[in-house]
Amino acid sequence: MSFPAGYIVASALMLLFTVVNLMGVKAFAKSNAALVWFKIAVPTVTVLALLLFAPFDASNFSGGDGFMPAGMQGVLTAISVGGVFFAMFGFEQAIQLGGESSNPRRNIPLSVIGSVLIGSTIYFGLQLAFVGALPDNAFAKGWSNLSFANAAGPYAGIALLLGLSWLAITLQVDAAISPGGTGLIYTATSARLVYGLSKRAGSSRGYSSGPAAGTCRSWRSCCRSSWA
Repeated sequence: MSFPAGYIVASALMLLFTVVNLMGVKAFAKSNAALVWFKIAVPTVTVLALLLFAPFDASNFSGGDGFMPAGMQGVLTAISVGGVFFAMFGFEQAIQLGGESSNPRRNIPLSVIGSVLIGSTIYFGLQLAFVGALPDNAFAKGWSNLSFANAAGPYAGIALLLGLSWLAITLQVDAAISPGGTGLIYTATSARLVYGLSKRAGSSRGYSSGPAAGTCRSWRSCCRSSWA
């Protein structure tokens, strides 16, 4: 999105995240829960659709110059550059907001371990279904040259190849909505960190004042975390 449209949209989204957090913990929890279920449902449906509607070819896992053709360096590069490393950091927010729960001793371990296991399972399923669904000629020139028509992403591209236009549209919508969940939760956790710091030396105590609505304890800390 070109300037200044991109900045306007980004500012509007940050304002929306701030308003939701300022509405209190119940509004935040309901909004976040809806986004989380949506973010889990779409990749799960994608895995099932690829496994059910695509001819699964197990030979794809050893084709294209064999398994791990780029070696461990290629794997580590994909993990860092492809965003997989950051995708597994969902447990961080559970720790930061764990003190707000009724039973932190029980809920924090469940949240941390559960988020890692659920995320790992979904990503494993996506990779398994995607590689198995690829046609023989897709990686004839090597995995580094794998591409799809109309600059579609890998999963939207494979969905179009299989004639699953509904899945491709769903994935495009998910790509636009899912980052909103990250923005919403980071606004809440950042405000919580600022609030915690304001209780100690080194940060203004003005950030700890505000209504007792929950999550964003202080409107100052919430706004600061969103616009910083």
